[in-house]
Amino acid sequence: MKKRGEILAENLIFIILNLVFVVIIVLFLLKQGSGATILENTYSKQIALVLDSAKPNTLIKLNLEDLKEVSDKNKLDFKEVVKIDGNLVKVKLSEKGGQTYSFFNNVSVNCYPDREFYVFTISEKV
Repeated sequence: MKKRGEILAENLIFIILNLVFVVIIVLFLLKQGSGATILENTYSKQIALVLDSAKPNTLIKLNLEDLKEVSDKNKLDFKEVVKIDGNLVKVKLSEKGGQTYSFFNNVSVNCYPDREFYVFTISEKV
């Protein structure tokens, strides 16, 4: 009997699936390594905690210089980085990313950028 080496379809599929898996892992690590995801998560929670403890008729100015650096690097307008929608804080540092976190304080919040700062005005909810 002659034995020949053959590339089986099963081995080929196995190799292709492993390559796809490795590519997905590398893309995930590159996105995590950029720091955008970590900063989005951290700052959305921290801003929500600050807003939770705020009293009505308060003005809060937060230095978000590192968010400005990442948004500039990702070519995203700094005005789009932090949004307040109802009781949700959304921090977005890339076109496809974004992290949302909620606060429980029953106040109305407006925010706007001022150079590398963000200014939050807290007033009573009507």
